[in-house]
Amino acid sequence: MSRKEGTELVLRCTQVANFTKKAAEDGQLIEALGRVSSKEDLRIYVFKSRYKGDNNILKKVLRKRREGARLLKRLKEEKNALPRVADRTPEQIDRGRSIHAGIKDAKDQLEYEPDHITDAWGCRYVTLYQSEIPLTVSALLAELHSFNHGGHGAQVRLKEFVIYTNRPQHDPLSIVGPTKDALERSGFSDHVSKIREPENRKSAYSSVHLVFWRDVSIQHPGKSAPETELAAFEIQIRDIFEEGWGEVQHHLLYSDKENFPDSDEATAHTCSEEEIEQDSWQLHLNALKTFVDGCSQHASIIRREFDEMRRAPITTYATQSVTDRAHDKTMIIQELKRLSASETIIEDVSNGYTLLESGEQTSSGEDKLVRFSEASSSFKRAIGNLNKRCLDANLETGRPIRYYLSMEQANCQVSISEAAASRVQHHDEIEITALAAAKAIYTDMVAIFEMDAVSHIRLGKVQEKLASNEADLAAALAMTEAGIGLIRADELTGSDHWIAITSRIDKGFAIWRMVESQPNEQTDKAFELIESAAVANQEALEIWRSQSETARLKRSNRLGAHKAASNLLFFGGKLLEGGKISETVNADQLRALIELIESLTIEVQADYYKTRDNFLHAYRALGETDMAQSLAETNFRELRDLAEARSKRPLNVDSVTNFLKGSELRCFLTAQRSLFKKTPVDVEPINQ
Repeated sequence: MSRKEGTELVLRCTQVANFTKKAAEDGQLIEALGRVSSKEDLRIYVFKSRYKGDNNILKKVLRKRREGARLLKRLKEEKNALPRVADRTPEQIDRGRSIHAGIKDAKDQLEYEPDHITDAWGCRYVTLYQSEIPLTVSALLAELHSFNHGGHGAQVRLKEFVIYTNRPQHDPLSIVGPTKDALERSGFSDHVSKIREPENRKSAYSSVHLVFWRDVSIQHPGKSAPETELAAFEIQIRDIFEEGWGEVQHHLLYSDKENFPDSDEATAHTCSEEEIEQDSWQLHLNALKTFVDGCSQHASIIRREFDEMRRAPITTYATQSVTDRAHDKTMIIQELKRLSASETIIEDVSNGYTLLESGEQTSSGEDKLVRFSEASSSFKRAIGNLNKRCLDANLETGRPIRYYLSMEQANCQVSISEAAASRVQHHDEIEITALAAAKAIYTDMVAIFEMDAVSHIRLGKVQEKLASNEADLAAALAMTEAGIGLIRADELTGSDHWIAITSRIDKGFAIWRMVESQPNEQTDKAFELIESAAVANQEALEIWRSQSETARLKRSNRLGAHKAASNLLFFGGKLLEGGKISETVNADQLRALIELIESLTIEVQADYYKTRDNFLHAYRALGETDMAQSLAETNFRELRDLAEARSKRPLNVDSVTNFLKGSELRCFLTAQRSLFKKTPVDVEPINQ
């Protein structure tokens, strides 16, 4: 096709402007794109949309052609200055190849046409944080998917996708991985014409660009019938810091580039885009960009720390009351008033419950330690100051006041141990002292309330936490099993209670601890123990399935079923990878469990990385390596983000492990080994 010139070029520029505008308006596509910016789960600062008029399209075409001519002239001169091929040095040979490729690009620019323009219509989303760019990409593609299936006329197709980044791909703040994931999940990745590798420009430009196509039927003036045109439009997504710097840079460098004079003898204003960026005062812009990138990075770190503080609390049943705490508190205080207990004792009981609830709700580890400690002291004082008549006074549940206050005092001690264990600067002494105190209280309760299931199960859990050898673990397991045997007949629990499920999960974990104590996980004994742990979790799942419909739908029971099924994925993956197949664990069972977990609608908690890790093991055992790798990538990023929120700075991979602990650390190492093919370790986490 010959290059358009003169009036023909002007008319085509007008046509491109018209049918591109129609592409935006047909089916209210531009309104659909605008809806993305109003989604509550995104923090989009602004959404912009603009049309490049026919005059600006013409200016861009002419500028591109001029740049091509100048570039071609310069490259040809440079080529002619090189020695003949036989006499060139290796460096000159490489430069010759670059010149050859550049000449081809320059010739393409010489033939630049209005139809080559992809931003005659352009939109831009500006996010508050760079880390929100992948979320915006995901929301945008989801909206376009809905638009394509909503009967709005011609479909929108993704032509080109490119990530411009100023960070290496494995940089802790890189958005490359999450952005690629968003594209993969969208369904557009199977049909995109071109996915370019992430680019790093000299200007350290950071943004995601998407170019789309859409067929448009339009009646051009002077034509006898409508014609179908292929309209291209571009969408950019960047953060507010990049936007601010981009506006300054554009004003200083590019705002007049369509108005360059034609003469090759002109001054610096006729330089190519690359040459303009090399102007002496570009150094100032580079310095400004460094400051802006620092602000963007710091804002992302602050955001991560803020999100960490707001993470959904982890549901733990190790300290949760099997009854209703608010009701228990009211019931106890009413009875103490009836028995004429002192105001000081009643205040201690009330404060104990208030501080316990406050400790469970706060996200600060230090605050948890303080509030649980004060709550434990309040319960202890109340028990010490009450006379035997009050302590032994039975409530409507059939349990005396002593039972409730002692149980909550012990629960506070377990909560203290969990708060101490969760801190990066681990406090072993506080954790062990608190567990020992809880063990002493639960031991007394087991002796007093011989038929109480909860006391036995809680004592077994504490014994397991304190266990240092296989004999200790066997004693803990025996205590847990004794409690399980009491559940059905216990009026406070029964088979429909969540503790009927979680006690089996505790049993399975105690058995897994025995596996961990083995010198080799690949022995017959180790596999027998893993099978037993799997059976315990299978029992938990079967109990949930056998519960009444009302009980089965309760959040606490669904969460227990979710954990049991997730643990089965882990144990099943271990067994299948070891070549062990049974009625309890096989490939079909794992696939059925995956479907079950996905059907159990529960909120994603702060420790969901453990569930993701269990999925990873299952998919790896099933040979679905792509799914396993995807889960590993998600866990790697999430736990790295968690470590950086705690450290308040970006971390390299080796430094991340200094700010993780327990299951966090083990899951991170599992993900790291999966991604970087490192040697596996013996100990793996399960969703406990």
